[in-house]
Amino acid sequence: MIFLVNGALMNLKFGIFLLFVVIVIMLLVFVTPGFDGFKRLLKLELIGRLSVPGIAPQVINVYLEDNPCDIPGGSYKPAVNTISNSNRQIRFNATVYDINGDCNGGITFYICANETAVAPSYCNENYDVAFVTVPTPYAQYGGPKNNLYCNYTATYDLPYYRRCGNWYVNVTALDLSGKSNTTVRWWFDNLNAEVWYPYAAGTVGNLIYMGEVVPGQWNDGMGKNTTKNVGNTNITTLLWNATNFTSGTDFIPIVLMDGNTTFAVDDDTNRINGAGYINEIPSVQIPFPSYGLARCEDSVCTSTRAMYDLWWHIYVPPAISSGVYDNMIQYNITPMSCE
Repeated sequence: MIFLVNGALMNLKFGIFLLFVVIVIMLLVFVTPGFDGFKRLLKLELIGRLSVPGIAPQVINVYLEDNPCDIPGGSYKPAVNTISNSNRQIRFNATVYDINGDCNGGITFYICANETAVAPSYCNENYDVAFVTVPTPYAQYGGPKNNLYCNYTATYDLPYYRRCGNWYVNVTALDLSGKSNTTVRWWFDNLNAEVWYPYAAGTVGNLIYMGEVVPGQWNDGMGKNTTKNVGNTNITTLLWNATNFTSGTDFIPIVLMDGNTTFAVDDDTNRINGAGYINEIPSVQIPFPSYGLARCEDSVCTSTRAMYDLWWHIYVPPAISSGVYDNMIQYNITPMSCE
């Protein structure tokens, strides 16, 4: 009996020793660098991974000179006035929301006139209009890690001859991966119906010098001067009237003669092939020429019948005293309406 008890006691001590050895080995697994393989087999460390894509920035607001522009058909359609025979710089602003918070892509503006814009796209870079210059963002709202809203500005030199009426601006924002968002808004170019006559060297004068005339005969092809459409619409009719020429108490009257009158405006020096004879009643206006005055289509106004010369024919009766005679010539215009 004593032998059996001693044997059991030895077995118990041996079991405790083995348990101690196992515990020591397990501790070495977790604290010794050489045992990384065991840790991997036990999958005690994992790597989590995700991807944040580049998302197209959104164009949320467009302004023309601080006035909001609506989508076509909307209530807000800001208007601008052009400058006769010149360019007028206009300014656009766009606010972009970039959820990636970097505003690091770019932005483009395209301007389209009403004669080129077609629904539903209205305006894109394929239309025959100018690309608008765009500097880098002039303002970014938010901290360095939170540039969610960016403002961009663009300017465009609007020529005087661009047709009045509805215009459109295409604003496209991009990110670095090429993703983009586009909006089209509208605005309005106000009517500028202005004709300069007499036109010379880029300015308008108020004196039409007829030169020296001979009494007792027709004096044809006098007072050559240019007339030019310096506005943004076609002129359908030019209307003319004039008073008698006077010098002190002397005068050269405009009277009926051979079914016409003795004073006429013409688009050439030949009175016989058609002219606009001024009515003998000073307040009555006559239309001439029949084709009106077209809108210029470029800066030098090479358009047919948008800029041309006019002459005057006058019959001076005999027995007219020498001297300098003046009269008042008035012209009015009938413009084509804006589309």
